[in-house]
Amino acid sequence: METKNLLRRLMFCALCVVSVASAQATVSVGMTVTNEGLQNFYFSIGQFYRVPEKEVVVVRQQGIPDDELAVVFFLASRANVPPGQIIKWRKHNRWTWMKIVSKLRLSPEIFYVPIDVPVRGGYYGKIYGYYQQPKNKWKKIKLTDAEIVHCVNLHFISSYYGYKPIEVIKMRDAGKNFVVIHNDIKVKKEKEYKIKYKKSGKHKKH
Repeated sequence: METKNLLRRLMFCALCVVSVASAQATVSVGMTVTNEGLQNFYFSIGQFYRVPEKEVVVVRQQGIPDDELAVVFFLASRANVPPGQIIKWRKHNRWTWMKIVSKLRLSPEIFYVPIDVPVRGGYYGKIYGYYQQPKNKWKKIKLTDAEIVHCVNLHFISSYYGYKPIEVIKMRDAGKNFVVIHNDIKVKKEKEYKIKYKKSGKHKKH
């Protein structure tokens, strides 16, 4: 099983080479991340949205920026349409994300990420302000492209790692882009797992 997973990762890394090179400019703003960090980001998106890893790379190669990859797969999964259709509307028709949402007959309600603390200022203050309205008015909310990108990546990263949304928000407000945020949380979670594993191993010896 481990050998099979290793081969899959190696194949995925090979597919990533071109995409990673073209994505360097994207991650240069908002702190940098290694090539491995980008590959891990693509891999996690594939895992979370249950699509082949190579499909994430293909979407990236079609000109979808790193921070919009999750949006493509989020909308495709919600509307049960091929990612290629989303890309066509976004890249060839040059539609806004909100227009695509409307075309798919989805509601802005899908972008709301529950949070148990007040959010003010920064990238998310205005967004959460919209959702303070009565719920029956949420369908009329009009989000900008940037706001949708922020909502979807918040949902993806916090859900994938079981991380508190407010912590992701703080990292974004600190100037980190979503690839860097994902990488930082991944590293932190791996360290926590290793510590937990070592402690459990010690208990078994006794």
